[in-house]
Amino acid sequence: MAIAVAIFSLLCTTFIPTSLPQFEPPVTIVGTLEGTAIEPCIILTHRGGKALDVGTKIVLTIGENVIESIAGDLLDPIDKEDGLWNIGERAIYTPDNSIPGSRVEVIVFDPVSNAVLMNGVLQE
Repeated sequence: MAIAVAIFSLLCTTFIPTSLPQFEPPVTIVGTLEGTAIEPCIILTHRGGKALDVGTKIVLTIGENVIESIAGDLLDPIDKEDGLWNIGERAIYTPDNSIPGSRVEVIVFDPVSNAVLMNGVLQE
């Protein structure tokens, strides 16, 4: 009986990990259109989950125009000093032309893992 318990213990410690993998909480990013018809802006607010690197890619499609940027270019200078896009911080893009009537789509993804963090249509 002691041999069976010893073999079982050896197998358990060999094949069963002692700690479970730690998963990061998902990221919640909320996109809104604000401002006026003449001076609209697209605002992406980090609402929860892990902090994102300022190198996080943001692709905006306004009508036929595709704008590629990174979070660091759209964050307030004070917010990006720590190199992260944290909860409560807002990435703000002000387009050169008005967007009423244009479809506005946003894709945010992590360039390291190539994971899509947000994909949404803000205006049809």
